[in-house]
Order: sequence, then C-alpha cells, then structure tokens
Amino acid sequence: MGLADNGALAVTAENVVSVPGPLGQKWIEQGAVFGWMESPSLDPSCGLKNDGCYQDFQGGKIYWTSGTGAQPMKGEILKAWAQTGYEKGWLGYPTSGEQPSGDGVVQNFQGGWLFWSRATGVYGEGWPEASAARAARPTITDGATPAPATLEELRARRPD
Repeated sequence: MGLADNGALAVTAENVVSVPGPLGQKWIEQGAVFGWMESPSLDPSCGLKNDGCYQDFQGGKIYWTSGTGAQPMKGEILKAWAQTGYEKGWLGYPTSGEQPSGDGVVQNFQGGWLFWSRATGVYGEGWPEASAARAARPTITDGATPAPATLEELRARRPD
C-alpha cells in the first residue's frame, strides 16, 4: 500500500489538512479528532530514512514506512525516542504502538524497545540513563529479545 492510498482530510478552524493512506487509517483507528491524537498540525513530511513519513498531531505523531507500517507515538516514549535521534538513531522506526506492560507501557522499535511508567520514567533496551531502580524487567517485549534482568545486562546490550 502506498502513502497516497485512502486516508482522510481534517478540517480545522485554520485550514484543511491531508492525512493520507496508512497515516490516515491509523489516525482514524486512534479516534481521529475525538481520540488522543486530536487534530493534525501539518500535512505529512516524507523523505525520511527508508522512504519513511511522519505527521504531527496535537497529541502525538504517526510514523510510517512500508516495512513497519503506521505506528502512533506520544508522550514520554516519543520524547525519549527523539533523544536517540528518531528513526536515524539506533532504535530505528517504531514497529508497534504503546502496549500495556505491568504498571506502564512498552513500545517496540526495529532496534529494541522503550518502557515507561510513572514509577520508573523511560528506560529500554540499551537506554543509557537506566538506573538500578529502572532495571526491572517489563512484562512485554517484541518476543524476540527478552527484556534485561539487570542494569549490567541492559548496559551490555547498548550499541556502540
């Protein structure tokens, strides 16, 4: 499916914004203007790594590539991912939306995962700011890579 297939238009007080293809379909799945993403801020921006695209919304962003599909992002996990360099960083693109995990949420990426809870903040596979208190094992991962059990194991997995 190409980015131009299907999608949606959002009419705001200021303008009409295109939310094309899989970006629009994911936005509609999240409740469109009535969901947590709310209204789109701008038209999509394409030409990212691996021909990726993203679109900003009042409540978050949606990233898309043909290999990962459209994945919504928000909050502290989005902020932490930005610190790694977005799609150009070692985590790559998101491969899932946030999923419940214990007392928080986990989001999977091409190169690992990030976990957030109120108690721990954000940490993840290879996340450099992890502390001993944050090294608790999340209950959900992508299934291929088990979550680290200790801070030392977390540090050992960090890419160079």
